[in-house]
Amino acid sequence: MSPSETQADEPPKPASLLKRITPTRFDSWYREREIRENIRDGKPYFNGPSKIPEPNRYSPSRLLQCPRKTSYRELNAPREQAEATGVLWFGTRFEEDIALPFLPEAVTQSDTYVCNSLWVDFEVPTETGPLHIKGETDPVIVTDDGTPILVTEIKTKSSVEHLTGPDRHHEAQVHAYMYGLSEKYDRRFTDAAIVYGSRETLDLEVFHVEFDPVFWRRTALSWAESHFEHRLRSDLPPPSPIFEWECKFCAYKHRCGEGDSEYDDVGPAGFLPLYRTRKRRS
Repeated sequence: MSPSETQADEPPKPASLLKRITPTRFDSWYREREIRENIRDGKPYFNGPSKIPEPNRYSPSRLLQCPRKTSYRELNAPREQAEATGVLWFGTRFEEDIALPFLPEAVTQSDTYVCNSLWVDFEVPTETGPLHIKGETDPVIVTDDGTPILVTEIKTKSSVEHLTGPDRHHEAQVHAYMYGLSEKYDRRFTDAAIVYGSRETLDLEVFHVEFDPVFWRRTALSWAESHFEHRLRSDLPPPSPIFEWECKFCAYKHRCGEGDSEYDDVGPAGFLPLYRTRKRRS
């Protein structure tokens, strides 16, 4: 047996394997896996830039988020940082592996069932024009004929220990679902549960939300109508995040003017060279 044949039979050295376990190689593998899965699932359009929605089109999950961040996202502004993929992944796993088994096994009874999700697709008239809201719920508890009883919204947080109520944009989200399901099934649908799970301990905190027509009209729809008006004028809405930490983790903070750079109020088009200097204010 020749020396070359002997070397070919030897297993790889640990050092050569360690060199391949890198963040860069993981990022590349994860992106390529997502591309393959999107093609396999018949959704290759997820591999390219998102389609710019009509100015009056909204997803329930976007309601009451920072309107400028929402505009940047809708208009495909280049991201300054990657999405929090790990948090998104954990949220999906928490919903599918924990919340979905929990509801039918410990919550529903002999005459109730769990539907994984339901679509809502409706229009609401406003002074600016009709708002089109379309989206997919989280699990819904239904009767044996599929009539909704209770919609749930599953969210995760690093901790639920100090929560005293649901986030306002999550309240707006479930209001859109309740309104849309009422339209779809031609009956009043007034109750939702927002379930928060801790990413650290898996503890739960649950908040019951009842449909409030004043909150729906004056807060959720008012936000959407104002955003619609900015889209029609093709201008940037003001940044108005609900939470102080939103700007810190926003993928558009430098373009907006909340990052550590010289830029401020930049439109959604084009890439943005970033700097580490303090931003300048007049």
